[in-house]
Amino acid sequence: MIVLAGTLGFTVSVTLLTHYANYGTGWKSLWQSTHGDQTSPLYPADFWIPVALAALALIFTAIGAGTRKRLIMIGTAVASVGLLGYTLHIPSTGASPGFQPYGSSYWLSLAAAINMVIGAAVAVAARSRAPDPGGSSRSIQQDPVH
Repeated sequence: MIVLAGTLGFTVSVTLLTHYANYGTGWKSLWQSTHGDQTSPLYPADFWIPVALAALALIFTAIGAGTRKRLIMIGTAVASVGLLGYTLHIPSTGASPGFQPYGSSYWLSLAAAINMVIGAAVAVAARSRAPDPGGSSRSIQQDPVH
């Protein structure tokens, strides 16, 4: 559920909210900055790569919701970490790299990516402990007294 909320927050922050980046022509969303803003150093791939990573995390989460397989949730974690890394990479592009041209929508997308990583880590950890098929915990079992 955490990854789902993070994916939704990330998608909204990069597509609908128009306070993502300002390269001298006014605030724009990531979509607008990568599609038609002549002053932006960003390219369409700078939009599609994080969107694809968010979609992968969502797909792995949806598949993993119906199964207890840890490998599926590791896929979610890898996609989420990739999304976080790419979101941090975006401000390093251009002639004057840095966070100055990025506004609240960027920071919201970064927070959503962090949220997704935390959610994926929790899901992987939860699947790391398989339930005891006998229904009892090893810490409670005692040796029988003879």
